[in-house]
Amino acid sequence: MDRMSLRSTDCVHLPRLVPPCEELCVMRTIRRMRDHLYATALLITLALTLIISTNASAVNDPPGTRMPDVLVWVDARNPGGHWVSLTYPKVVPKSQAEDHLGRLLQETGWAASNITISDGSVMKSGDNPMTSAEFVTPSVLQPDAGHLPIEPIIKALKDLKNIEIQYLVSPTFQFTGLSDYENRYVKIGLERGNNTYRYIVLVKSSNFESLDLPASDAPEQPAGDSGRSSRQAVRVLVIMLALVTAALAFVITAKFTRKGGRGTGRRS
Repeated sequence: MDRMSLRSTDCVHLPRLVPPCEELCVMRTIRRMRDHLYATALLITLALTLIISTNASAVNDPPGTRMPDVLVWVDARNPGGHWVSLTYPKVVPKSQAEDHLGRLLQETGWAASNITISDGSVMKSGDNPMTSAEFVTPSVLQPDAGHLPIEPIIKALKDLKNIEIQYLVSPTFQFTGLSDYENRYVKIGLERGNNTYRYIVLVKSSNFESLDLPASDAPEQPAGDSGRSSRQAVRVLVIMLALVTAALAFVITAKFTRKGGRGTGRRS
């Protein structure tokens, strides 16, 4: 028999030359299922990647990873006078430094002496100069208070987005103040060191007159719980989206599988 004259219905008589029609259909169906399963796995992987990235950006945003717009340094170790400085990461207009300094003294009530505003560099080459405003005040905190004043500083500098406040205190200072806190206006984190307390402040909105920050950590912080609840809601929404996507992919795969099965039946 001439091989070129074979009809498609004759393929069952030549198993060594051409695979049976049913086997061809099954192989095509398996390939379709494999391709759609790959697509489903890819969609699920993308959804899980989105969950991880959302979780990382919303929750794992460690303090101090952003360059502060201003660093407020308070050396409160000397009982005879405390040294305070405002340092910007670049050279800023003198009027801006004077405005921030004036608002800081107004909000805190500190009496300042030996005020200096300068543009200098800590590098011998003189590169990367920065503006700094410095002064001395009799006292910025009471040794037995236990907390460090941060709200007046935030209010005075609220036009800046990232504020860093560092307190250097004596070894006898017993800290009982605020650690981490968040509301609709600010997000505050604390890093503690050897007699140092470093507050990282993110100003989310400057549209406030008072923050009403608690003097110490409270057992429950509604604003912080609200922020955590919103992040959990986002994660749940993303997970639901991933499940819906996987379900749709499964339905499409099943539909193509049924079509392949019906095609096999017709050809057989």
